[in-house]
Amino acid sequence: MHADLLDLEVQLLVLKHGRQRIVRSLAGISEVSEADIERQLSAACSAKSAKERTSPPTITELVERAEITSSSKRERVATLLREFEQKRFLPERRLVDRFCFEHGSKVAAKSRTAALPTVLKILTTLSDDDLDELLDSVRNGGGSSGFAQLAAAIMDRPTKAG
Repeated sequence: MHADLLDLEVQLLVLKHGRQRIVRSLAGISEVSEADIERQLSAACSAKSAKERTSPPTITELVERAEITSSSKRERVATLLREFEQKRFLPERRLVDRFCFEHGSKVAAKSRTAALPTVLKILTTLSDDDLDELLDSVRNGGGSSGFAQLAAAIMDRPTKAG
């Protein structure tokens, strides 16, 4: 709250007196040169814009960070994470919650995507057989959303899973 008020007051001062006058006053109060103040302002602006540009890590980066030693396991986990991104593996938030609960983890995330690190952590603990079972389930349509199953039932067509 106080930071918001301060930001507004500073904006008002800049509008009223101009940026150069404010920089000159700050330099005088701080007993540093105007160039130093300008450098500090530029550094703060570029640090802020760098934070805004950071994009979420890719699947490859996530798998590398997980430090999975077995290349076959790394491949399986990466495939499942790609399927997760495409909503073919755990396509709904409730399914993510259930998956995590069944593997002893609680999800504090508010969205499916935010739960990805927890899902990754669980996947890294699973055996190759368990990962293969999950992959088979996805390939056979076991990841169908409740909506897809409902639509298939209404249209009197079997889903891939059933």
